[in-house]
Amino acid sequence: LATISALVDHVSDPGPLYERLAINTDKWVLPSHYIHVDHKIYSDQPPMLAFLLSGPALLMKWLGYPLHANSVLVTYMLTLLGVTLPVAGAAGLVYRMGRIFELRRQWRTALAAAVVFGTGLISYAVVLNPHVPAAVLVLAAAGCMIHLSASETPARGGGWLVLAGFCAALATTIDLSAGIFLLLFVVVITVLRLPPALRVG
Repeated sequence: LATISALVDHVSDPGPLYERLAINTDKWVLPSHYIHVDHKIYSDQPPMLAFLLSGPALLMKWLGYPLHANSVLVTYMLTLLGVTLPVAGAAGLVYRMGRIFELRRQWRTALAAAVVFGTGLISYAVVLNPHVPAAVLVLAAAGCMIHLSASETPARGGGWLVLAGFCAALATTIDLSAGIFLLLFVVVITVLRLPPALRVG
């Protein structure tokens, strides 16, 4: 939240980007994990989630709800946008992927509920954290691969590979631990029914 606030407060500053990420310790309590560089305090978390959520935070500031003054409302909205809605999206993805296996509607619904409630996603859905959006993006990348593998003409599905790569790369920039899935997806691509040039691409 302090990094999002720093980005919003310094959105028009002409200085380097890394200076805009510095946490204002007058407005925010020092985070438990931080980096101290050149008399400035930075969060030790990757900044991509803060970048993504700085747009909605800036919009709320323009509407008269700055983050530091209305922290409960703005934090609620940022959590809803950045974490809770992606969890709902994960349930939708699992439900849609269940159609590939020709599951009945009630079984697809039960599978989606089991994934959300049985994996801990529901407990992470109420806390602003980078793990949930990264997990949902990895799931979206896997969904693109599954859709491509089930396609009758996978050679025409290069766009699904691009979308899978985008989701996996964005997941890695949000949470570095998701990077292992990039390597696993490379293995998956080698066994798909695709022309060699498309696999390399």
